Amino acid sequence: MQFSEEPSDDLQQQASQPLYEFPADPSTPQGVDATQSSAHQEDSTQGAGSEQNGRTHKPGAKQPSDEDFRRGLAYPPPPSFFQNMQVPTEAPPLPAALETRAPVASADAFRYVPPGYAPDGQLPPFQPSAPPPRKSRKRVWIISVVVSAILLLSCSLCGWAAYNLFAPAFRQVSGSADVIDNYYSALQEKQYVTAYTYLAPQSTIADLTQDKFLQQAQDLDQRYGAISSYEPKQISFADPDSTNLSRFTITVNVSRPKLQYTALLTLQKINGHWKIVDFNRI
Repeated sequence: MQFSEEPSDDLQQQASQPLYEFPADPSTPQGVDATQSSAHQEDSTQGAGSEQNGRTHKPGAKQPSDEDFRRGLAYPPPPSFFQNMQVPTEAPPLPAALETRAPVASADAFRYVPPGYAPDGQLPPFQPSAPPPRKSRKRVWIISVVVSAILLLSCSLCGWAAYNLFAPAFRQVSGSADVIDNYYSALQEKQYVTAYTYLAPQSTIADLTQDKFLQQAQDLDQRYGAISSYEPKQISFADPDSTNLSRFTITVNVSRPKLQYTALLTLQKINGHWKIVDFNRI
């Protein structure tokens, strides 16, 4: 028995068509006529076409409307739904802006936190070191004022003591300097008689007469030249602790062209006038 290798055209046509299988309907009597059978076959054909479009219609089921597809009660919608759908001409309104509200502070935000500490769960803030306290200058000013007052008072006391100590001596020896100055000025001008008037010979010159004095003064001027300059120096009292300051000695530096020497003069207050009572050299 031989079979042809190529299938017949009828077999190829049957293979390309889908096969549908429907359950037997018990309500349908066996003795239906050919007209009802053909109608049932047409419904089956339409059902197969509907299955190809994506959905299956059960016999006697209600067809969904476009509103059902729009509300999402039926899915998927047929192509006619998209063709008949109207495109909105106006853009949909934007959503309303969200209202911003300030954050509500919690109860912990009002809790007192001592300086240098941080709330729970947070690191303490950085705190720079405090600058060193400035030293008060009030104490320095007070010390300066006190020291200045003490120094001023000390100077005042010293001046008062010096005045009380030396004022009597100054009053007693005042005028003696004029006698010394007048005596040597007369010798410079070679007025020997005038110079002798400032003498009151005592002690070692007790026997010094005016003629002897003139002779000694002229001899010195001829040998060493006339007195060119003189300078009184140190004064010394015979008894410094005594209140009697009417007698004292003084040194005088004398310069001549050919000789320089120091003369020691003794002065004494006689009858209220200072006189040269003794000397070692003219």
